[in-house]
Amino acid sequence: MDNDNSNKGSEDERWFDSRVGDSLKQFDDAHKPYTPDRFEFEALVGAHKQAIRRKQWKELLLLWLIGCFLFGGMMWVLERDIVWFAIMQAVIACAAVGYVAVMFGKKKVSHRWNR
Repeated sequence: MDNDNSNKGSEDERWFDSRVGDSLKQFDDAHKPYTPDRFEFEALVGAHKQAIRRKQWKELLLLWLIGCFLFGGMMWVLERDIVWFAIMQAVIACAAVGYVAVMFGKKKVSHRWNR
């Protein structure tokens, strides 16, 4: 009985190969995906790293410029009126504490099943 199944399986395989095999092989050959060479991947990665590095330098420059403007503004306020400087420092400190509390505070997690 097992021998009959193997003969039938190989007979089916031969029929499939004779009828569809060549067309299927042609289809596979016509639709092979393009796989780039290793050098193309390396060039792509190198270009991406260079773009990221350039972007990070721009962001760092922007951070320094904003910091300089803020520092200059705070020094100007300090020179003009120390009371306003103290008020601004207190407001900024409270805002920073509030931001940290909201962003990193305990989050309530429900352990119930949602239905």
